[in-house]
Amino acid sequence: MLKKNPALFEIPLILAVLAVVGWYIYLPALRAPFVFDDLPQIIDNPHIRITGFSADIPERLLNCRGPNRFLAFATFALNYYFHQYNVADYRTVNVMIHIITACLVFILARLVLDTGGKRPVLVPFLAAALWLVNPVHIQSVTYITQRMNALAAMFSLLTLCCYIQARRLQINGKTGFKPVLFFVMAFFAGLCGLASKENAAILPVIILLYEWYFFQSLDRRWIKKRLAWIGIGSLMLVIIALIYMGGNPLDRLTGMYDKQDFTLGQRLLTEPRVVLYYLTLLLFPHPGRLNLDYNFPLSLSLFRPLPTLAALAALLALAVIAVYTARRHRLFSFALAWFLVTLAIESSFIGLALIFEHRTYLPSVFPAIAATAFLVKRLKPAPAGFLVLVAAIAVCGYATCQRNRVWDDEVRFWQDCDAKSPSKARILNNLGLAYKSINNISDACLAYEKALACDPDLINALNNLGTIYLENKDPGKALQLFEKAISIEPGFYDAHYNRGLALMEKGRVIEATRAFRNALEFNPYYEKAHNNLGVALMQQLELEQAIDHFQRALDLSPYFEKAFSNMGVACYKKGLTGRAIELFNHALDIDPYYLEAYHNMKRIKAQARKYRDSIIGFKKRLGRD
Repeated sequence: MLKKNPALFEIPLILAVLAVVGWYIYLPALRAPFVFDDLPQIIDNPHIRITGFSADIPERLLNCRGPNRFLAFATFALNYYFHQYNVADYRTVNVMIHIITACLVFILARLVLDTGGKRPVLVPFLAAALWLVNPVHIQSVTYITQRMNALAAMFSLLTLCCYIQARRLQINGKTGFKPVLFFVMAFFAGLCGLASKENAAILPVIILLYEWYFFQSLDRRWIKKRLAWIGIGSLMLVIIALIYMGGNPLDRLTGMYDKQDFTLGQRLLTEPRVVLYYLTLLLFPHPGRLNLDYNFPLSLSLFRPLPTLAALAALLALAVIAVYTARRHRLFSFALAWFLVTLAIESSFIGLALIFEHRTYLPSVFPAIAATAFLVKRLKPAPAGFLVLVAAIAVCGYATCQRNRVWDDEVRFWQDCDAKSPSKARILNNLGLAYKSINNISDACLAYEKALACDPDLINALNNLGTIYLENKDPGKALQLFEKAISIEPGFYDAHYNRGLALMEKGRVIEATRAFRNALEFNPYYEKAHNNLGVALMQQLELEQAIDHFQRALDLSPYFEKAFSNMGVACYKKGLTGRAIELFNHALDIDPYYLEAYHNMKRIKAQARKYRDSIIGFKKRLGRD
């Protein structure tokens, strides 16, 4: 048996090697901090804070972002259930998804290449390894929030693999249970991809393209015979997309541009340059070219800047090349078509940010397979292609390790972004947050001020600078900044909340109460606002209302030690000493070094002991009398 089918023994070894390599190259960033969208999507997202399994969990997860990314948020909720905010555990899941996807690339390459020969697994293995180590994928793996993107890609590849296997079984004359099973698996994997991120909606087009290229041998008659069904399928996709976007899809689409600093026309002109840049990143993914937050120049017309027209022409040329090489170089042609089609959703008319590296994750799969096959077949002598691939894998693996070390240090990471996208206000604001996280207040202030010099209306920088003034006991200056942020964006609940803190610091408790209520009006799930509203109400002796808001804070954030401690104080003021001590103990179970809860409990126990001793002494005196 060993001689007949050595691949059965080689495949587990290959999958193990992919896993080991994947872990090794991403190990340097395993404990890198949460960054950028990780904060609103994970840290500040009350809906994923699951501490037990109940019937309301699906509704909570749907509140994150509707049905669009339900599955991705479910994985974040499971992370929270088991590990709360232990960043290494979140990132471990991301690395595991990346490794599984690389294994699917290996399986897909085997199905597509079907090399035969003595080593039918070697070329697919090299293709999967080349894809696995590409540094451009760091943003889909190390950046925790982009688990959404990685999951969508993983399920998309699983869908395609299952579909290919089902069709191969049919072509080989197999009927009955097996093909049906693979078709069903493909269907459910596709649904999982769609529940991870919207770009999986391109799957029907991918499957149709693959069927036509590899099972129908590019037979135009096959397409013509099925034009009606293709039209019906396309119409159904449009209807699903319209339902997906809600009751007013056109309003929603135009509304996306209200949040951007470019128009629909400018985006359509700029994206050809972006797509070509993605292609260069796949070919030359040097860490010095990688960036989380690009300052990509807009195309204002076909000639501003000059490369705009050239990029549009180059993109059309790629499409033409894909058509004209389809019969003689089918895999190369399909790789080009795959790259362009899988970028279609995120690089077309939808009002998303112009450029993000994670968008190359799925589009890079077939280019990696085609490049590997080309090097192995075309480079002479025979070992040359293998040596070039091994060298490329080694260099890319090293580059991924080095780039991950940049992600591992938050300050170094945002300094790197600032060096590559200078004078971008959003980056400078995040650099300020990074400095503040290591208590470098002077550099944090300088970064915020630079951000405001670039964009005086950047509400996050106004709010963050205000918090520094507040923490340094200057509530007057802090109030000015918070109120300016609110005047720019009345619904900015963070500024309302921080304004409440500043008013509390100045002793204006009633005004602070209104500020906290304003924050909760715009964000009812803001646990810190509930907690501090409770503190303000407690100072006004509204103890029942205060306890109610502390409880709401705990419902939203079950490990919120300050809310436990504050509720303990309110309960003690109501005369519920035993309940107060129980709440202080809860706070200390969460954070054994939380001194406020410890001192509150110690003081209450001392007062209770003093009261008990007084009663005993009083009874003794009564006995003597």
